[in-house]
Amino acid sequence: GCKYGALQYVLVKPTCAIVTFVSGAAGLYGARTFSLARLHFYVFFFSNTSQVWALYCLFTFYQALQVELAPHHPVLKFV
Repeated sequence: GCKYGALQYVLVKPTCAIVTFVSGAAGLYGARTFSLARLHFYVFFFSNTSQVWALYCLFTFYQALQVELAPHHPVLKFV
């Protein structure tokens, strides 16, 4: 569910960074190419999917608590 939606990004992003570093050193990353034989496509896909999921979870959290959060103006913090 959305309980761990934002927290999963905290784990996925450093993992993608480590995979990028290690695969780049090994010559497997293939920056600036979306070849399925290189890891750049997979890191890009998982990182972006993680970001979209985290933002979706934050949005649903905001929708559920919109009235309670109104005095704090949380939307301005995302802009």
